[in-house]
Amino acid sequence: MMKRKIKTIGIAALIVLAILASFILDHAAYDAAVSLRIPVLTAFFKGITIVGEAMPAIIIAIIITAAFLITRKDTQFFWIAFIANSALVYIIKAVTDRARPFIAYHGSQLVNVSLSSFPSGHAAFAFLLLPFLNRGFPKWKAVWWTLAFLVALSRIYLGVHYLSDVVAGGILGYSIGTLCARFQEYCEKNYANKKDTC
Repeated sequence: MMKRKIKTIGIAALIVLAILASFILDHAAYDAAVSLRIPVLTAFFKGITIVGEAMPAIIIAIIITAAFLITRKDTQFFWIAFIANSALVYIIKAVTDRARPFIAYHGSQLVNVSLSSFPSGHAAFAFLLLPFLNRGFPKWKAVWWTLAFLVALSRIYLGVHYLSDVVAGGILGYSIGTLCARFQEYCEKNYANKKDTC
């Protein structure tokens, strides 16, 4: 029990340090992204970033749900995570009301955006999917992680999010996804072949 508490505290401390460090590197990350812009990369990241838009995200969630149902996996906790993540991102954005980097640094607007900058909803959604996809389709784990990081990176490259927005969004989404995925696993183990459900 003590080891678990120490591990939990350690993870929490690392998360806080990661977010704080990312705030310090915000300006440098933005400058680096702008310096790397070339037409081919811009087109690539514009395509990648669509994954996190509202309608594509819903379509992706429906496709994942269908895949889980085909493979006889439960989907209720996936949707609980999806809704909780979306709601928290929206609330935090409304409270923080952080200006987008391209506005703060008087840069170019490469894609249309709405609401405030913190946290990144795209990163939150991409990393929310990981615990479920890694658990449901483990052979593709490297692909899921690569896609999540590319979506997150696209937001920095396009100048619509700070590094700290993406880090916070990724941690938020992954935490919610992990919590719900583990609770789903607990229910499957303890309520399998029983009339009672979680």
